[in-house]
Amino acid sequence: NQASAGKVPVPDQLVFEEAAGLVPVRLLREGGTVIGGELTAPEPLSRRAQAPPDRAAACLSLQTDDVRMDAHAPQVVSVGLPFLVVELGSRDALRRANPNREAWSGFLPLDGAMAIYAYTRQVGREAPESDCDLQARMFTSRLTEDPATGSATAAATALLAELQGVANLSLRVGQGVDMGRPSLLLARVQPQAGAVTVHVGGQCVMVMEGAFHLDGAASPAEPSGLFLDRAGQARDVVLDEERVEDGDGQGAEQRAGHQRAPMVDVGLDQLGHHADRRGLGLG
Repeated sequence: NQASAGKVPVPDQLVFEEAAGLVPVRLLREGGTVIGGELTAPEPLSRRAQAPPDRAAACLSLQTDDVRMDAHAPQVVSVGLPFLVVELGSRDALRRANPNREAWSGFLPLDGAMAIYAYTRQVGREAPESDCDLQARMFTSRLTEDPATGSATAAATALLAELQGVANLSLRVGQGVDMGRPSLLLARVQPQAGAVTVHVGGQCVMVMEGAFHLDGAASPAEPSGLFLDRAGQARDVVLDEERVEDGDGQGAEQRAGHQRAPMVDVGLDQLGHHADRRGLGLG
């Protein structure tokens, strides 16, 4: 296509096909280099079932009085994917949170939610936590933790905006600190075209790159897809290896093999795309 041939620039917005639906992602650039992205939630806020605080606390191996109730009870909320959102009363409680398999399996899923997003307004006094409005943790249905979850952050931000009765709200949300993978998500709620939209973004760190070879595509010996390089420029590539970088930026080459997956529709035919999700948290 024309982008592959270098006749048109890579668009400023991509569209990801996620479980939540089609999610627009605006690329953030600095000096012509892509440094991150900002997603727009695919749905307006929906508030669903509430959870008894003792059951929510038990799922997180906490006591009932660790759950803060003055703003809202634990509740399933969604702007595309449902999460049980639980406010905790202290940073210590958030730090102590740990999924309890027995309590979890006996209570979830609840109204579509299979994961818990716990947050607190009590942030640390030292940077980088002191620069945040909230600290959060997200535990998946597999009882694992995610370092950055855009879909959950978007849902929680929309909930807080509605509870405060405001159409504009911006939050700096820290996540992943307690698992050793600190992330900063920038969330904002704003009116747009007669509706309230939610956006979550941040800078990204490369942790993995690779290629997909699709049925009916060019042979592995030929270019098989259009990708964004680290400068955000389109290029045709075939990669048989996957590069994984650890926290200190050191990389190791691993054989990836050929995988098959649908391309991402970005309005320029079917544009193959690779991007890091660590900072963006597409969830």
